[in-house]
Amino acid sequence: MARTDPYSYLGHIYGIDHCLCPVVLYYRHDLYAEAGIEMPVATWQDFAEAAQGFEGTEAAAMSLADRSWGDYWMLLTQRGTGGIFNADGEVIIDQPEAIDTLSFYVDQLTSGTFAVTPSGPASYAALTEGTIAGRIGADWFGGFIKLNVGDPGHGLWMAAPLPAWEEGGARTTAHGGTGYTITRQSEAPDAAWAFIEFALFDEDNKYIEYGVNNLIPPILSMLDDERYLAPDPWYSDQSIGALYRDLGGEIPRHNRHPFFSEAVNLLSSAVTEAVAGDKIPAQALEDMAQELRETIDKG
Repeated sequence: MARTDPYSYLGHIYGIDHCLCPVVLYYRHDLYAEAGIEMPVATWQDFAEAAQGFEGTEAAAMSLADRSWGDYWMLLTQRGTGGIFNADGEVIIDQPEAIDTLSFYVDQLTSGTFAVTPSGPASYAALTEGTIAGRIGADWFGGFIKLNVGDPGHGLWMAAPLPAWEEGGARTTAHGGTGYTITRQSEAPDAAWAFIEFALFDEDNKYIEYGVNNLIPPILSMLDDERYLAPDPWYSDQSIGALYRDLGGEIPRHNRHPFFSEAVNLLSSAVTEAVAGDKIPAQALEDMAQELRETIDKG
């Protein structure tokens, strides 16, 4: 159900995702070994402490965005809060778990424990050069790393479950995806559904997407296909598909809303304000929640 959540509202499902989107920590295993970090790490607090092993080096253990919502969203939804809204469509981004998550986020960036993610091509250049040794992201992001870092990264990268927020907690979440939906305006709904069947439910067609960009299907019956479970030479012969599959069942539920687009724009501003020190995390999220509620009330 976590993969229909992005296309659902108040219990009604309006679309189907084309990939599983489990989030993992991609990391340079050689640099992590030099820093004394043994993966996987149990909790985010443990990881922040272990990341101190990179002090005095030219690399950072991982990076987070300081001007957008996506990385914060991944850390927040990993906690199982539902994200910005609860299941009834009420705004909950100013609740304690969200504030605590943003406080951790800001602390790691402002202390220098985690680096700020560069924008554009510079982001992949930092991964190629090893100045940033880890990034969190979904299955498709693992494909982006492989495509953009290329040969210089071959055999140097691996992936691991996310550190949990507390022992026994979820070790993953979901980020992104692309949904298929057929609107009431469609003049050929049967043909549209035939295309969805061709693109989503045909096993060979789905595997093409994995080969191109690590997109693992959300279809349970496909996840034991040996093609997804084969070792990946670029990822140090790790069966990264098996990691995606095994974490899929841990993806927490999260909630969407007709005003989700407006919400994430406001969230980007809140993250920026908190990281820049213009507002403390609690104030940034409380102000965001108030503006979002007013926007929804106005329709």
